[in-house]
Amino acid sequence: MDTGFFENSAWETKAKMLSRQMIKIHSGHPDANFTELDDNHHTCKDINQKALEKGLSMASKEAVDRYNRVGKKLVMGEDKGPLNAGPLWIWTYLSFTDNADKTETTVVAPYMSTPADYWES
Repeated sequence: MDTGFFENSAWETKAKMLSRQMIKIHSGHPDANFTELDDNHHTCKDINQKALEKGLSMASKEAVDRYNRVGKKLVMGEDKGPLNAGPLWIWTYLSFTDNADKTETTVVAPYMSTPADYWES
């Protein structure tokens, strides 16, 4: 029964993506710098923020009004990692932490980030 008390769909979806460095290398820039392009703690945060914005843009006016009026706001936190061993990344889940007055939930995503010359490439 869908009462809203328990999730009834996927808890999260993980995705592996090519690094900006690898995309640059494959598009003719062999000296692309991993540190400048990908060594950060916010790529997942940025993607999750865009997903939230897209969801809100597609929701009905009534749903957005209700979310803004009584919903806990989702706030994207800095990414956790790098977790550069497959099992570490796979078995580390999104974390959801409520603030003291339960008006916001901070979402933190684990990430794995390796340069093109990583030993297992």
